[in-house]
Amino acid sequence: MDNSRKITHTMIETALTKALRDIEENSNRGIRNLVDLGTHLAKGRFQKEFFRISQQMLDNENSAYYAMTNNIVRNVNHQIIKNFGVNLGYNSWTYGAEKIRECQKTYGHNIPWTIIFDFRQDMPTMLSSKEISGVLSCGESLGIYCGMFLVNREKAYLKTLLAVLATHKESAYFLFVPPEIITEEIAREIVNAGNIIIVLEMNTAGESPGCRNAAAILLNRKCLYGIYSMYGDDNVEYVMSDCYLRQIEEFYCTFAFLIREDLKDAQNKERFSQFMETAKSANEYIFFLIDFYEDLANVDKIISGEDCFLAIKTNGGIAVTLTETLSAELNIRTNSLQTILKETMFKTQSI
Repeated sequence: MDNSRKITHTMIETALTKALRDIEENSNRGIRNLVDLGTHLAKGRFQKEFFRISQQMLDNENSAYYAMTNNIVRNVNHQIIKNFGVNLGYNSWTYGAEKIRECQKTYGHNIPWTIIFDFRQDMPTMLSSKEISGVLSCGESLGIYCGMFLVNREKAYLKTLLAVLATHKESAYFLFVPPEIITEEIAREIVNAGNIIIVLEMNTAGESPGCRNAAAILLNRKCLYGIYSMYGDDNVEYVMSDCYLRQIEEFYCTFAFLIREDLKDAQNKERFSQFMETAKSANEYIFFLIDFYEDLANVDKIISGEDCFLAIKTNGGIAVTLTETLSAELNIRTNSLQTILKETMFKTQSI
């Protein structure tokens, strides 16, 4: 990290330390001051839009986002808040975004702001820690300081993954995990890493005792965590219900990801889109609601100018759409990330 970035990091961390203290002493005023500071420091298009929306939400003294922010400050380790806030807000969305645009001009292809690692399928040829670290390092050289990991129930592999991610201290990572995999030991490792958010899978078919137990462990260890659920034509009605959203609030989490799995009915698509738009602006629930694929794509469009979906599978296979895995000719084991982006991320418009 060069001296200029070190100075910026120090300034942001100092400001966050003061903001967290102010929120503890006078919550609403401290929260408004934090958003005002973010608005003042925001440089990129994404940051300015984010803080503009935040200011609008906080104009309402009864906004649920005051309660949400208070929950974060009181229930999450402050070092995690600062580490993750700097890594995502500055390294990824500010410094990383500028670097992505510079590299796009240099290389002539799109670059995603985050990479999805879909490791849910258990295979004997799963990517090693060295291979994963190599991809992350290459991504950082292009401005990619964020990763999304969907993992299976293999605890040993999760521990290996946590160790790898902890070494990439300047990046922010989201781990989407089955709740049964969370233990006290794993929670301690997450706290020590400081740059990882856990996202627990919540079943929409009934009670979620495993999710409740895992959330209790993470809450007790002052981790930053969220919930995710898959949605499709068979359960979209329930996902849009107040009953489901109130159930999420019981886990004291900061955000909830909704991940599209099989939504084909045109009417359901339209209703879900309207539901998300209303839910995000209603200031009713004390957590952020995120439509996984849509919102990730929206950030891509702001930073890169176009949707840049890229997923790496368990065995190194590559997908650039939600439904299609590319041929074996393109594999992260045999092709560098730079080569894969060059072959798949064609730029159709300038930014």
